[in-house]
Amino acid sequence: VLIVFVAMALWVIPAHAQESVDTPLADEGVDASATIASGWYRTTIDGSSAESGDGQNSIAVRTDGKTFVSYFNATKQSLDVAMQVLPLQGNCGTDQAWVCMTVDDSDVLDVGRVNAIAIYPLTDLPAVVYVVGDPSNSVNYALKFAVATGCTTTCSWSISTIHAFNLNFSANQ
Repeated sequence: VLIVFVAMALWVIPAHAQESVDTPLADEGVDASATIASGWYRTTIDGSSAESGDGQNSIAVRTDGKTFVSYFNATKQSLDVAMQVLPLQGNCGTDQAWVCMTVDDSDVLDVGRVNAIAIYPLTDLPAVVYVVGDPSNSVNYALKFAVATGCTTTCSWSISTIHAFNLNFSANQ
């Protein structure tokens, strides 16, 4: 699966497109009007977070093809993860083919503006490393690690702080 991000939109060439790149994906519940070119289609995962364009997105694909996307949700100031499911079985996305979940959030801090997701090899589940920062004081931040402890209809997460930083310097120290 090849994936490219453009303003919180996801461009996908499905694995079966190798068989016939001219076949629309309607049999999989994908809106045929979203077909961009032979075998390609576009879907929005979480339209609520697209308004600011801030933050990073990251993607991880398991060996069985299950796809996970981590992103900063500017509306909630949270780190969110979307897990691909069958169409109409999710809670977000153009064709409800994604389960969107909040991994970590805060009322005052930016959680996950910088993030990266990967598949943890010991469990074959997603893991995300991310930064929690104080938007009013750029020298206070923490590096955190969240690993999924189980993913069925949604994922449970175990969160650890790798390191907390406070880089306030004084000339008299």
